[in-house]
Amino acid sequence: MSTWRITHEQEPDLVVVDFAQPFNFENIDFAAQEIGDSDSSRLFNFVDCTGLSPTTTELLSMGKKAAAWSLADQTRIAFVAGSQTDAGLLRIVISRFSEQVMKVFLSATEARRWLSARDTGVSEVIGRSDHLPVRLRGTINLDDVLQTQQNIRQQPEYYPGQPLLWDLREASLTESLAEVQDLAVFIAGNHNRDRSGYRSAILVDSHIMDLLIREMAKVSEWPSEDIRVFRSYKEAVGWLGAPE
Repeated sequence: MSTWRITHEQEPDLVVVDFAQPFNFENIDFAAQEIGDSDSSRLFNFVDCTGLSPTTTELLSMGKKAAAWSLADQTRIAFVAGSQTDAGLLRIVISRFSEQVMKVFLSATEARRWLSARDTGVSEVIGRSDHLPVRLRGTINLDDVLQTQQNIRQQPEYYPGQPLLWDLREASLTESLAEVQDLAVFIAGNHNRDRSGYRSAILVDSHIMDLLIREMAKVSEWPSEDIRVFRSYKEAVGWLGAPE
């Protein structure tokens, strides 16, 4: 028995897929295959599937399957999650894609607005070199990073491609190995999708955090030319090309 319902809407040309419990991440691929090579944009709704709990292996497997989908040039896919945690998991799945093609929302209204909007391009600020400091405190996990990223985009001084200084000197990682792995995979995928070619420095002041972050970078293959770990603020800022 299918745990999803596919609806075709004519105006705008849209395919809506409502997922229900019981749910596993393979259902996304099954529904995509059922839709086929339609030129229509798609809205995948997971609001009734809160509490998604895939393993890291399942997420990576689903990400590979999504990368093999056949999509028309103008096709967009919006994912609507029922919680911040579920949104983070879905972002890992689509991390190989640009946000111009696939994007995760917490609101169906915002998702529909994005699907119906025309591409107008992004106006970049050229010639600026100042970095944006981002400080995290306490025990951090994937949810904290997702929320922080949303806060970054809301800062009036932020512009696309701005160098970021992630200050983790007062932070520690969650003790859950699975969550650390998910966080490492998300950082790599998010960077490849949104910040490839732009620099992010991670500042730590403990040997343990230094080793953990470097191991995360190694396992998830973070691009060393774009993301680096530092124990010195002066060296981090210097590498970002920002004024001290």
